Amino acid sequence: SQTSDTSGSAEADNSTDETPSGSTQAPKGVQFFDSFETASLEHTNIHGFRWGGTNRTSIVSSSAVVYTKGESINTPKPEGRNWNAYAGEHSMRFRYPAGEAWAEQRYEMGTAYPEVWISYWVRVPENYTHGPIGSPRNQKWNAVWTDDYSQHGDGPTVVFNMWPDGSGGGSASTVSIVKATNMNSAHRESYPGFIKVPEDRGRWMHNVFYLKIASSPTADDGQVKWWRRWQGDDSFTTLANMESVGLWPNSGPQGFSAGYIMGWANGAYAEDTEFLIDNFTISTES
Repeated sequence: SQTSDTSGSAEADNSTDETPSGSTQAPKGVQFFDSFETASLEHTNIHGFRWGGTNRTSIVSSSAVVYTKGESINTPKPEGRNWNAYAGEHSMRFRYPAGEAWAEQRYEMGTAYPEVWISYWVRVPENYTHGPIGSPRNQKWNAVWTDDYSQHGDGPTVVFNMWPDGSGGGSASTVSIVKATNMNSAHRESYPGFIKVPEDRGRWMHNVFYLKIASSPTADDGQVKWWRRWQGDDSFTTLANMESVGLWPNSGPQGFSAGYIMGWANGAYAEDTEFLIDNFTISTES
């Protein structure tokens, strides 16, 4: 369904500040913004945000790898790759070699946010086919937690996933939550048309995630929402709209404090597959 408005405090604002399309300037009211134009992950911004170590991730220009494993480099782009950024000259590349399951970029927000918006643009690989190798076959897309990831933490972790949807390699999207007081692990809010093959190959999509901690240990009023729009779209599609979730942080940070982008591909890709990420944003406003 197409939406520019949802119930509750979370609203997908149709009149985004990120105009004109492809801007490298931060929208209003953000806590952290990175368009990767510094060609490095060494910088931090307000509120103590910090990128973690790279795991098959790098900063690339349209013609070269310019930063990886904590070092600035200049490795020419291999033949046949398209590394054009959504905005500016640089983007973050996630490389999944054929049969390999892991490409992930972790980050620490520097602040525990009881209510937070996270957004970024993702380029679907030109050869994208949902991985056929392994079981289960969900690919991690984004994960956010309070004190530590999944079973390593005392508080909840929210994971956004992709699944094959039975249409020749396309993907459905789901949300799974660990250590909510009223649910655990089961994948919910399935949306079958997340990536369609072949028509969505090579396209840029804008993902927006909204997370809100519950108001008390016994309240089931936490929220998890997920929207997507393709480049050129005027409005967002709602992928998940969960408004009654027991997201209580227990003894750790009283809000969401860290996460990772992409991550483990349980269904490993049959071919070398590369995603690009651009304009990563953390905000306390829509």
